[in-house]
Amino acid sequence: MATKTNFLSTINGFITALITQAKVRSAFSTVSDELYPTSVIDTQVTETYTNKSSTNITYSIRIVKSGNIAHISGQITNVTGVFLNPQYIFTWKDTEFRPKSIVNNLLFKAENSTSSVRLNLTDAGIQIVTQMANQGFSFDFKTYITKD
Repeated sequence: MATKTNFLSTINGFITALITQAKVRSAFSTVSDELYPTSVIDTQVTETYTNKSSTNITYSIRIVKSGNIAHISGQITNVTGVFLNPQYIFTWKDTEFRPKSIVNNLLFKAENSTSSVRLNLTDAGIQIVTQMANQGFSFDFKTYITKD
């Protein structure tokens, strides 16, 4: 996965070098990786792509990004015995997965079999926008546009 600039830079680097079969294969490998990406997984423990914002919430997310289109799904859990007020679950550490600034306030629900909580995906991170019960919730946000 890469930004548009990194993607073009990699391809141009292979093309401007002495062109060989190996260089062409490497360039097309970059294209293939972008078209058929591997998903990334992050949690409040690993914090590879995110920075946890609350000790009261655990999370596990999976992101698949192809070009500048991303799909995020995951689970969040309120680990306290009380309702939580609106707050960030995490902020983005890796800018590659941040939504475009103009595509802000993407509201969606995380749900379980008995209730739901409203979430907001922003270029800062994901935040809870309604009170969150002391339960676990799952979400599946289909598509958002990332920064180029």
